[in-house]
Amino acid sequence: YAWTKSQLYIALGFLMMAASLKHIDSCPMEGFDPIKCDKLLSLDSRGLRSVALCPIGYRDSEDSYATAKKVRFDSKDVFLQIF
Repeated sequence: YAWTKSQLYIALGFLMMAASLKHIDSCPMEGFDPIKCDKLLSLDSRGLRSVALCPIGYRDSEDSYATAKKVRFDSKDVFLQIF
């Protein structure tokens, strides 16, 4: 399971890249309740388990946040150089 979970992120990266090339938004997500998700999607009955979610689609043209200025921190406040 641990190895397979790690491999998922390779496929997830390619999914997001392919979506991006077609100008489709995507957002990888963790932090959900996998047991409830598995039950909701009947994954357990198929011998499957959820690891991550990745909604994909087109953003709403009236979404004011889509065109809002993004907040970016200065790199010196984010990274620590150790050498």
